[in-house]
Amino acid sequence: MTSPGPVDDTTTVRVGALALIGGAIAFIAAFAFLPARFDYPDVLDGAAADVLPRLLEMGRTGRAVWALYALLPLVWIPASVGAFHALRHAREGSIR
Repeated sequence: MTSPGPVDDTTTVRVGALALIGGAIAFIAAFAFLPARFDYPDVLDGAAADVLPRLLEMGRTGRAVWALYALLPLVWIPASVGAFHALRHAREGSIR
């Protein structure tokens, strides 16, 4: 059984680019949904007794959007690997 060869730089760069594009779209979608359904970010100034019931009223969809919003920073992992592979031949020291 042979092990697979190294991943092509082009594939790594494309995955990183897709991560950035997907992350941007997800960020826009979350920030379109949250102000419309939850009065975000102004709701953060409210008391917990008022805000938490509104959060529960959002149901599964609202919790899924909040979870997506919380996980969005993870998009920087594949994006940074893709950026490293895209730029390392020109300025490896700078990209590190």
